[in-house]
Amino acid sequence: MSALMAVYAPAAWPALGALAIAALPARWSRLLARAVAAGLGVLAVWCGALALGGRAPWDALSLWLLLPGLGLGALGLWASDALLAREAGHADVSPERRLVLERRYLALYSAFAATIALVASADGILLMWVAVEGTTLASVLLVAHPRLPTSVEAAWKYLVATSVGGLLALLGTVFIASACHVSLGAPPGVLPAPLAAPAVPAALVGFAFAAVGFGTKVGLAPMHGWLPDAHSEAPAPVSALLSGIELATVLYALTRLERIVAIATGSAWPGRWLVIFGLLSLALAALFIGVQRDLKRAYAYSSVEHMGLVALGAGVGGMAVVGALLHVWTHAFTKSGLFLAAGNVRHRFGAAKLPEADHLLGAMPRTGWAVALGTWAIAGLPPFGPFFSEWLILRGAVRQGDAAAAAAAAALLAAVAVGLGRQVPRILLGGRRPRQPVAGRGAAWETAGELWPMAALTLFGLAAGVAVPAAFGHVLRHAASLAQGGMGR
Repeated sequence: MSALMAVYAPAAWPALGALAIAALPARWSRLLARAVAAGLGVLAVWCGALALGGRAPWDALSLWLLLPGLGLGALGLWASDALLAREAGHADVSPERRLVLERRYLALYSAFAATIALVASADGILLMWVAVEGTTLASVLLVAHPRLPTSVEAAWKYLVATSVGGLLALLGTVFIASACHVSLGAPPGVLPAPLAAPAVPAALVGFAFAAVGFGTKVGLAPMHGWLPDAHSEAPAPVSALLSGIELATVLYALTRLERIVAIATGSAWPGRWLVIFGLLSLALAALFIGVQRDLKRAYAYSSVEHMGLVALGAGVGGMAVVGALLHVWTHAFTKSGLFLAAGNVRHRFGAAKLPEADHLLGAMPRTGWAVALGTWAIAGLPPFGPFFSEWLILRGAVRQGDAAAAAAAAALLAAVAVGLGRQVPRILLGGRRPRQPVAGRGAAWETAGELWPMAALTLFGLAAGVAVPAAFGHVLRHAASLAQGGMGR
């Protein structure tokens, strides 16, 4: 019993916190949310200590997703506290109604963090799918939190697209379990026996359904239609958690199924599916990112790009898998910091796009520098964290004999960097003088509550390419082995 409690403790704590926030008086909500955030931080440190000591109750691949999920959940709740404080300063509802809305938001955010942790720690294939569905249900209502027509429309689009994706993913999961003679209650890392030739097509068809279904939830092209709207309309801490880690946990679920099918069938097609979706996602981002005038929307297309890159690395195999797993971390922290920075910009100026917001380095210097450094990093330019993980993916693809995929990905990554270079410098440096905040939004300086979660995420994201392998190198190697059907903790 104690072992089971340890396995699910990272998901249980925020889940209990969500129930407490929902059940207790609304005036206690923010205090309870701070307790949940502190607990998630403690759990992240505890899980990290178990990982370094080799005593974690999860395998290395689960642990690799669990650690950033807990860290981002904690920082997202602290950033949400600052967001709600800002909203209270110019709320258009009564204080009683505002407290109810705050309670609903914080309960849903805690539940969102719980479901993300449950995807990573789930000890059964079907439970993993249930947890993925839980992330959707919690985040849909969070996307609609601003109660604007555009945010409600984005939430509906998100719900419809990902609900269809969830049904396809369930169908694919059941097909795979049946064809590969694996129980739905088996651990996601189960190693199946090789199949007889007549059973192979059923398993591959099952994976096709799963790839489209989970790929829709990840936002891989061409199933990405909901993602730019949802990420651009959601509150900044929600966008940070969605883009930073939730998409990666869904992709984790897909790669677990890909390994089961690849081992059972001996076919390379499951991996090729991931490579195809990855390259399509990179191509889509290269086409559209340069014409986005809104920071959050540009970063949403960047998330399509980076999830495509992780899918490419997972599909290629070899060293590319190590790069893909490292990229989960470098992208998670860097992109989360960027979404929080874009949220600060949108709050101060009523928008995060030209011409409403410009000359950020003059008007909001700390946020402006976070945008500048984070965008440089997320574009994959040296010497920042994402550069190292992207380099490992491309180098691994060449080593695996996928030089054509590596060359195509490199060209598309360069095009994305050029696209970001077209718009972001204009927002940072454009205009003749710093703009003033919109009426009722306060002074142009940034508060400590807005700054420190953004700064922590940005700084860690910039150094993650070197710091993470140095601290958790053995976990990374074992996680890569598991992602390719090997053994390890």
